[in-house]
Amino acid sequence: MFWFDAVSWGGMFTAEMWDSERLTRMIRELQPGIVINNRASLPGDFDTPEQRIGMYQERPWESAMTLNGSWGYDPEHKIKPVKNLVREMLTAAAGNGNVLISWGAKFDGAFDSPQIDSLLAIGHWLKQYGDYYYGTRGGPWMPTKEYGAVHKANKVYLYLLIRPWKR
Repeated sequence: MFWFDAVSWGGMFTAEMWDSERLTRMIRELQPGIVINNRASLPGDFDTPEQRIGMYQERPWESAMTLNGSWGYDPEHKIKPVKNLVREMLTAAAGNGNVLISWGAKFDGAFDSPQIDSLLAIGHWLKQYGDYYYGTRGGPWMPTKEYGAVHKANKVYLYLLIRPWKR
């Protein structure tokens, strides 16, 4: 995978500045079969909404999200609760997408224990419920704020994203 981390924001980065077509062609020649995102001002192979979960679409997408509201370590930003992080993952899966969670080391290179604990909790959740998440595709029903659906082989899984009695 090749992830460009810029896009044309008001002309800040344009396809001409990147020489995107030539650069993308060179990457694909050097690494056939590589998957490239859409942040070199070209469509690429998948879309990358940032700090929001994308909507359902057939074209592959991956939301770039932060663990704590900051793209790096920042002790002033609170870490998102694990239930919110899992909800983001499930919402993305129901929308036929994926989530990339960004987190960063402290200034001395060590990782923050609460951040590690959050990621380990997600890993524990995936170990327990991953069969209902890994390898699924969004649908057959369009997701809402209340639920999402995914399918795998001949099974459909319904994700209840909020408890109906706790609106």
